[in-house]
Amino acid sequence: MKKSIINACILGLGLLSMTACSDPMDEITSLIVGRNFSPVNFETKDITKESASFQWTAVSGATSYELQIFADSDLDFSGEPTFVFKNISKDDIPYAVSGLMYDTQYSARVMAVDDNDATRNSKWSEVSFRTNAQQIFKSVSNSDIADRSVVMNWPAGEEVTTIYAVASETGDTITTKQLTETEIAAGKAIVDGLQPETKYDVYLYNGSKKRGTKTFKTIADLNGAIVVRPGDDFASLIKNAEAGSVFALMPDTFKIMSEDETGTSAVAISKSIEIKGIYPTAAPVIQGRFEINDGASVSIDNVVLDGSANVSTAYNTPPRAGKKFLNLGEGLDLLFKDSSADKEAVFKELFFTSEGRLNRKSYIYRSFFLSIVLFVVQGIWSFAADTFGALDLLFSIVAFVLGIFQLAANIMMGVRRLHDLDKCGWWMLLLIVPLVNLFFCLYLLFFKGTEGPNQYGDDPLQQ
Repeated sequence: MKKSIINACILGLGLLSMTACSDPMDEITSLIVGRNFSPVNFETKDITKESASFQWTAVSGATSYELQIFADSDLDFSGEPTFVFKNISKDDIPYAVSGLMYDTQYSARVMAVDDNDATRNSKWSEVSFRTNAQQIFKSVSNSDIADRSVVMNWPAGEEVTTIYAVASETGDTITTKQLTETEIAAGKAIVDGLQPETKYDVYLYNGSKKRGTKTFKTIADLNGAIVVRPGDDFASLIKNAEAGSVFALMPDTFKIMSEDETGTSAVAISKSIEIKGIYPTAAPVIQGRFEINDGASVSIDNVVLDGSANVSTAYNTPPRAGKKFLNLGEGLDLLFKDSSADKEAVFKELFFTSEGRLNRKSYIYRSFFLSIVLFVVQGIWSFAADTFGALDLLFSIVAFVLGIFQLAANIMMGVRRLHDLDKCGWWMLLLIVPLVNLFFCLYLLFFKGTEGPNQYGDDPLQQ
């Protein structure tokens, strides 16, 4: 016990003497190592099909940075880099790179550089990423889709090799189509081997590079019907058809002419055939005349028959509301210039139906036109009321009726605008919510509608 106390005292005196006799220890303010630290937090951001942005934390002591990018690589960095960027300053971070290849796996690495002493360059920091695939497929319209096939379109002459059709629910590859030179040059190919009422994802490739993706659903089973698409010679198909043939028509106007191409005589039907529209919400129109011979018969379902002669006018009869889209100019021409047009049907299509879809441009044009017309009418009527005081009460009634009319028209056009955005018309109730209604109006005016057909009908921009 006594010995332990003595040792402790000796140790304490030693420590006291070291404290009293030595200078205070200098504070460590820097650490000098043999080379710079590697950049940390190295990552890729804002990746597109042809560009990417690289982010990292600047390193103390680095005068610049070197970035290398390797194509078709996953952190193996073999061979020569595809891109080399030197003398990148810290002010250049994040560093944007363009000119990349679509749908390609890349490896990138960055190094902190000491321009005065290369031995102090850091080790590499590494990251891998993949650029986005392209989308060169055009929209798939109703007229492109059948029960067991689909027509896929892309810009003519693009470098492509293969189309894959994959069942959306199972992920199984149903069809692999090697494109021919003719199909590549035309930018169009028919993909068959599909099943009715089935959702598919279709991919377009150039070698191993994905260049397009589209999703669609095939229509109901046509039971061996002959699909008639826009541009087909329907009169010839009828003439060459076998007895019992079923023609399934895509949404369009099919002009049939007799052999003399004058449009004055009828197309003869000498067999029993069936003609039907494929889509219940978009009935096709057959324009022309039939002559049914003895012993023949025609069964027609979901088709509009127009007996007009085959003239070049775009509209021999006005379209039915919601079936054929009219822009404002076409509608006004039919209202004021075409004496044969059904004015009520055209007016209804322009302003007073909630069926179908209305794209941004048409919505703005129709709303503005209607507001201007009603403003002018009310202005004229107000002037008349001021001039002839006895009309005050009548003016009030007319102004009220016009206001109700404008409100109803705006609601119906708003519903069609919502349909274009693939939204239910009940969203219009947001107009009664203060402040929210302002943002809702901006949404109707400026947001792009869905591409291609949706649950409310065909894309107005494709009609």
